[in-house]
Amino acid sequence: MYTGVTTQTTPVEIDALVEPAGMTADTVYEVIETAAPSGYTVPTNNVTSFTTPASGGTLTVTVADPTTVVTAPPPPPPAVNPSVYFIKASTTDPTDTPIAGAVFSLADSGGNVLATGITSSTTPVEIDQDVSGGMVAGSTYELIETAAPAGYYVPTNNVTPFTIPAGVGSYEVVVDDPPNPTSTVATQVTVDTGLPGTVLSDNVTVSGDDGESGVISATLYGPVAPPASNSCSDLTLVQWEAGATQAYSVDITSNGTYTVTGPVSTSVGCYGWSDVVTLTPSSTTSSSPPTSPGESTAITVPVYFVKASTTDPTDAPVAGAVFSLANASGTVLATGITSATTPVEIDQLVTGGMAEGSTYELIETQAPPGFYVPTNDVTTFTVPSGVNSYTVLVTDPPVPRRRLLRRSPWIQDCRAPCCPTPSPSRVTTGSPASSRRRCMVPWPRRPPTVAVTSRSRSGKRERRRPSTLPSPATEPTRDRPGFDVGRLLRLE
Repeated sequence: MYTGVTTQTTPVEIDALVEPAGMTADTVYEVIETAAPSGYTVPTNNVTSFTTPASGGTLTVTVADPTTVVTAPPPPPPAVNPSVYFIKASTTDPTDTPIAGAVFSLADSGGNVLATGITSSTTPVEIDQDVSGGMVAGSTYELIETAAPAGYYVPTNNVTPFTIPAGVGSYEVVVDDPPNPTSTVATQVTVDTGLPGTVLSDNVTVSGDDGESGVISATLYGPVAPPASNSCSDLTLVQWEAGATQAYSVDITSNGTYTVTGPVSTSVGCYGWSDVVTLTPSSTTSSSPPTSPGESTAITVPVYFVKASTTDPTDAPVAGAVFSLANASGTVLATGITSATTPVEIDQLVTGGMAEGSTYELIETQAPPGFYVPTNDVTTFTVPSGVNSYTVLVTDPPVPRRRLLRRSPWIQDCRAPCCPTPSPSRVTTGSPASSRRRCMVPWPRRPPTVAVTSRSRSGKRERRRPSTLPSPATEPTRDRPGFDVGRLLRLE
């Protein structure tokens, strides 16, 4: 037997394959097909028998194969695109509860917008149907937020890219939004009261910021005339808004205290601050109006007082007088105010300062040495308008000087030999050389007048003009405090 005979496009001689002498005449042989040519199949009966001729000659054996029926492979099943959903949730909600009201656009990975106006709901929202032909697994898309739901804000990075995994039937995209922060603002002016030249500024404390940046928009009102209460905090918003305004702004980066610095005050009156804090990108705002406590500054006229003498044309300040300060109603505002050798400022003793047009009283309670408190011890004054400073002048009369009886050869102590009983309360008059010496009894303690009779050197008696003595109760002497004026003798 021989194997491996391969057909050709022409008849193949096979008798020579049988050795040694070839095929024997009138003998049966078999051709067994083991492999069909391309396009054909080996038939079920793959054995072809034939008998060689008895008388010799040529024999051609034909083996017929059925052609192969080529069946095209079935087409692949149509691609099944996954269902894609998205939900809007809060960054502070671990359960990712869907929130309605956010608006999105859908784009491919190249930024080409595929759909717009996609709105979130309280249930997952299918978005694959918004794309023609559906969304392909393995592809990348982008959800671009254009509007946040109520109570939330669109973050700075408003694009959420996502890739649909291969082989999934559905896919869900979660987009988180931060809730609006509950920021608060507390304000306090740097000074409640001041004089012209004071820098007007406001301290603004921001809290509740969730890390956003922002800006403080500040408005300075004033000067505004103070109300009848003389307290700038009693002004209404309408009164503040009727005054002049100046605008200022300060950038903020987080929670903290920021200072808004305004101008240097040049005019007296009330100044108030209004502050609005705006956070970005949430656009959350918080504000403080000028009527808030601690948001106003009173710039007042500096008021001084000087104590001087009624007899001093230069009004040189005298130290040592003590005063009380009262308002026009007589309510005492301050006590123990002592004069000095320089003007003493008193406006700062009044809460909110002394407003223009307001009336006050200086009540003298103690005079300086050498002076006495006059009968009218109240000095009333009104702070004028349109001045940069004001000085109140209070004058005291000096204590009157009185001449004391001087010792002389004509007046001797009664302890001299002329007096029978020496007494320090008696005096004697007359010439020391005179043989007629006489002692005089002391005057009454409080005589209205006194006359002195003496003898001259010639011996002639003379009567001098009476002299009126002051009342010790009304005019004390500074030469000898506490001295009984009734014991004084004035010779004229």
